[in-house]
Amino acid sequence: LSSLLKVAESGGSTTSELSSITLPGFPHQIDIYGTAGATKAIVFLHGGGGQNYQFAFNLGINLVDGQPATDTVNLTLLENEKILAIFPQGQAISGVGYTWNNHVTDSGQNDVAFLQKLATYIKDRFDISTIYLAGHSNGGMMANRMWCESAKTYNGYVALSGPMSSYYLSNPCEPSVFQPYYGIAGEMDTVLGVKGNWNAPLWELNPFLVATVAEHLVNSTLIGEWSSYQTRVQLACDEVAADADKISDGMVETWNNCAGQFKLQHVLSGSHSVDSLEEASGSKIIDLIATFLSKI
Repeated sequence: LSSLLKVAESGGSTTSELSSITLPGFPHQIDIYGTAGATKAIVFLHGGGGQNYQFAFNLGINLVDGQPATDTVNLTLLENEKILAIFPQGQAISGVGYTWNNHVTDSGQNDVAFLQKLATYIKDRFDISTIYLAGHSNGGMMANRMWCESAKTYNGYVALSGPMSSYYLSNPCEPSVFQPYYGIAGEMDTVLGVKGNWNAPLWELNPFLVATVAEHLVNSTLIGEWSSYQTRVQLACDEVAADADKISDGMVETWNNCAGQFKLQHVLSGSHSVDSLEEASGSKIIDLIATFLSKI
């Protein structure tokens, strides 16, 4: 990105700067929001068909819905939370409909290997040992794949409207360690088929979406977030997540388990998008993520 400041090539940054890179062997453009004094890094994965800068805009990090520039980025937000933010761009077999390879869609790339290499790069380049992975929609589904298949790569995982693929019903999700996980889903989400099905073990992608992304789709059936959460916490700490244990403020139902290492939120009038989840919950998603990560 010609409009971005380039981070110095050696050592951590003492000023907040922007850069755009690629990693050898992978085509993904990676926008890095270098934050002065950052103590942790978060890799953010956009949703299917989206752009990395759009997700940054949805979260309030980009102030305009376009490529980031030094005067259109809310670096103060990142500085206050001491977050180094990384936004990679998903790929696609045909070059359109950008996705991730997550057992729901196929991006044509080995995204597990890419995210592993990206984590190593961040640790080496910025001298930050604590790195988290957060994704929305298709990006959340990719975060779920990493939680199952490469759990040690990141210190914690967040999925917004992005449950795991039903692939794991016949190929069990068996993480090497049970890293912290935070899931958020909206009851009115018609993309994931949540409405009226919160307690259902399986959710189905919207048929119109299935037809739209058919070229990249490998599986349209998802494991319901509530069902998945119950399994996670039982395996992680032998706790039983029960409906009666939820805390509700009338807008959001929240479960916390395993000494706060696992969290699930059911946004009662929220749908699929970030702005809908924010409006329905009364909270900024970036604040919810930062609060969760600060407690694990």
